[in-house]
Amino acid sequence: MVRAQTCKEVSQCLHGDGDAVAGAFCNAHPGVLSACDGAHFITCADPSDESSVIDCAKLGANCAENKLEGGLVVRGCASPTLCFSGAPETRCVSDHEVVSCRDGIVDKMTCAAGERCVAHHDPEGDQVASCAAVNEKRCSDIGAAACDGDNLVECISDGHFGRVRSTDCAAHGLSCGAQGRDAACVAASPVECAPFPPKCDGAFLVYCAEGVVAKVACAAIGLGVCDPSAHGPEAACRPRP
Repeated sequence: MVRAQTCKEVSQCLHGDGDAVAGAFCNAHPGVLSACDGAHFITCADPSDESSVIDCAKLGANCAENKLEGGLVVRGCASPTLCFSGAPETRCVSDHEVVSCRDGIVDKMTCAAGERCVAHHDPEGDQVASCAAVNEKRCSDIGAAACDGDNLVECISDGHFGRVRSTDCAAHGLSCGAQGRDAACVAASPVECAPFPPKCDGAFLVYCAEGVVAKVACAAIGLGVCDPSAHGPEAACRPRP
């Protein structure tokens, strides 16, 4: 909620309005941060009228507490059916519902209108899921770019996923140039090069700038020698000693 002006309004945006029943429970149990009251998982807040409650039964779960290694206790809605052994941390249970399982506690989120649940694998290979716009395109090779005619198509990071972003280079008076998994909008004419990592040519730093090879003498811009591995695989002019 972009109109939120106070901490209370931000909290309401993130957690919703307080619940009167939860507030009454928390008033009757001072010092309690969270608790189970039957099938209800209650989180106490200060002031108590901002306390909240989750009806675990509506999730097909029971309110419970799980003891973790080291003595840490977590409370919430628990369901061995939804959070079975080996269950992914997040997954789709329908086209519009996302279930998360953390430390044996389950949560379920319904996607907004115009969104759907999309499953994917993160860079570590773990399955994850989230709500995404119905027409949004996903990708897995984050950082990769390619040309589709004069459209620059990139896989950019978007949380656990990669999201496809398309740029019409021609609309900016440019063309799309590619080399390997790299691509960029470059000068339409002449196109001398596709993007490549900066490199050294003696005392010069060489790179591709909008389709044109640029060669800069490090000394001419007040810097020292050209270091071919200044930024890992990329070269750069070192500061003067």
